[in-house]
Amino acid sequence: MEEATQFGNCNEADLEWDKNFKLDHLSDDVKGKLTELLNANKHIFATSVKELPGCDTFPHKIELTDDIPVRQKAYRVPYNLIPEMNKQIDVLLESGI
Repeated sequence: MEEATQFGNCNEADLEWDKNFKLDHLSDDVKGKLTELLNANKHIFATSVKELPGCDTFPHKIELTDDIPVRQKAYRVPYNLIPEMNKQIDVLLESGI
């Protein structure tokens, strides 16, 4: 997550996190209640990939119909998207995904 500036007991990231919610279609009363509920439980929401926990509670596997690998030519990534792709791959690798 980006570096945050401290303001009293909360940091800038705490002040900005609820601006991601689209609540314009709600009445002021419902919007207030929902914002209060989200703020009371914001510790359960991930704001970045790095905050997502893994799942080690339930072992799982994907059953395939056959074990024959698919032979297919790799798709080329457009040149202008390569930096963004590399950036996202780096974030996933840093997160252990």
